[in-house]
Amino acid sequence: MMSGPSAATQNNLGQTTEVTAPSNAHFNPIAFFNAVSCTSAGNCVGVGRYTDSSDQGQAMAATETDGTFGQATEVSAPANTEPELFGVSCTSAGNCVSVGTYGGLAMEVTETGGAFGQATEVSAPSNAFSDSMAVLNGVSCPSAGNCVAVGSYLDSSGLTQAMEATETGGTFAQATEVTAPSNVGSDPGAQLFGVSCTSPGNCVGVGRYLDSSGDLQAVEATETGGTFEQATEVTAPSDAASDPEAQLFGVSCTSAGNCVGVGNYRDSSLDFQAMEVTETGGTFGQATEVTAPSNAASNTVDVLHELDGVSCTSPGNCVGVGSYLDSSGLTQAMEATETGGTFGQATEVTAPSNAASDPEAGLDGVSCPATGSCVGVGGYTDSSGDVQAMATTPTAHPTTTALASSPDPAKVGQKVSYTASVGVVPPGMGLPTGTVSFSDNGTPITGCDAVTLAGGQASCTVTYSATGSHIIVATYSGDANFMASTSPELGEAVVHCLFGTFGCDLFGANLVDADLAGQSYAWTNLAQGDLAGADLTDTTFVVTTMAGTDLIGADLSEAKLVFVDLSHVNLTNANLKGATLFFVNVSGATWSNTTCPDGTNSNADGGTCAGHL
Repeated sequence: MMSGPSAATQNNLGQTTEVTAPSNAHFNPIAFFNAVSCTSAGNCVGVGRYTDSSDQGQAMAATETDGTFGQATEVSAPANTEPELFGVSCTSAGNCVSVGTYGGLAMEVTETGGAFGQATEVSAPSNAFSDSMAVLNGVSCPSAGNCVAVGSYLDSSGLTQAMEATETGGTFAQATEVTAPSNVGSDPGAQLFGVSCTSPGNCVGVGRYLDSSGDLQAVEATETGGTFEQATEVTAPSDAASDPEAQLFGVSCTSAGNCVGVGNYRDSSLDFQAMEVTETGGTFGQATEVTAPSNAASNTVDVLHELDGVSCTSPGNCVGVGSYLDSSGLTQAMEATETGGTFGQATEVTAPSNAASDPEAGLDGVSCPATGSCVGVGGYTDSSGDVQAMATTPTAHPTTTALASSPDPAKVGQKVSYTASVGVVPPGMGLPTGTVSFSDNGTPITGCDAVTLAGGQASCTVTYSATGSHIIVATYSGDANFMASTSPELGEAVVHCLFGTFGCDLFGANLVDADLAGQSYAWTNLAQGDLAGADLTDTTFVVTTMAGTDLIGADLSEAKLVFVDLSHVNLTNANLKGATLFFVNVSGATWSNTTCPDGTNSNADGGTCAGHL
């Protein structure tokens, strides 16, 4: 037997909340996150910067555990160097690598066992200017101690060049230049902002450069087998201005050669728009606009609509985050979801409840450890005019829990398996985790009070030693991303049969919605039972009493009833089409909207099927 699902209500990235700045922060901490990395739902690390009580900029990190971010803490770097962390990648909970800059030098810092160490310099390329202004903007670690970071530096001629740095076995080597596209201008202005690796030595970095006409173009650079190839231009959307001012800030790859990058560009009306570009089979297509939220300002010549970060859980299924200007001239955070290879219109992500009237909110990073489970990070201005870090807390998606049993009815001493299936209510996505508890007539079933979900299902097996009726309910616990839900009641009858389905005593049995299709019962007592909604198609009953049984909505089409007592049964809305009734007692039966064996309706036959059996 199976009970239909019962459901619970929903949101997308969820609510944003302030993440408290470190304890030594300035009264206006000017705190914000630049990046986040999650190893599982509700377990993430965000990195960025803040201002301390001495009015010095400092790097910071904050850890989310089981869905809650703790207070951020300072990440140690040399004094008076204004350090800032721009990228982070975690290979397991408490084990991450973060990159950024301090004092005009590139830096990295490693978290081990939940504690960040001291930041250390990552040497700029050998052709760097004495004041290299080196920075690492993004990092990706396909395995512990093996990472690739990307950024930029000033070469010996004072020109801005893209660079990459590789960590092997826990040690970063000196960074190397990533060659700009062949049509680069005399001042390349090349920078890489984001990187994603699918395996050690196989990565894609994205950013921008200036072409030979001095136009700003988006760029991608691919690393294969540990070597970065020359970067190539990524074509701006078809409606771009002659100088598209295009750039890509984030990238996420689900497999080698299959990535999605996000950023922004200027359209032919000179308005800034968010954009995305997809790489398929190793080739980047032309970028396309990602439509801003419905309340976006129409004129964005002087402001940016942009996507700054992206995370993909499978090809064609990604979430991008960024910011936009709304029609009231306020800066708001936004997210855009790609499903099946297509980005929908972006939607606003509401700033925390204590935000200023103009929240100046933006999300700079996002990480999705599983479909439907994402965390975005950034910053906003609170009602006191102070800049605070913020993170999204996923609103739990509603779920449904359906319950099935087999066999039903069951015989004394026979094992009965109950299976709960937990699903997600659309448009929510993902696979719920947690536990399911099973109860019998309101009492937890021993050994089945916390069964772990596996693949969205949990099972409980029971052997009954006595006859009786049982009402089974399955309750899903919920987790950080999915709401709890409870199944409808499921009736299970435990009966005594002489052998097989012969001589069964099901007196008063609760068999609501039972599936007995195609079975055969002989010398069986079903009197005073409840078979409402039961599937009895092609079922055979011989020498059986059903006196006083509720058959409302039951399907008895093609059933065979021989020497059966149907006195005083309720056949409202029942279907007997094609049924064979031989020596059947229907005295006192209730007929209402009943489909008779000959296909007619009792309502059209004088309120009875007695003459149409």
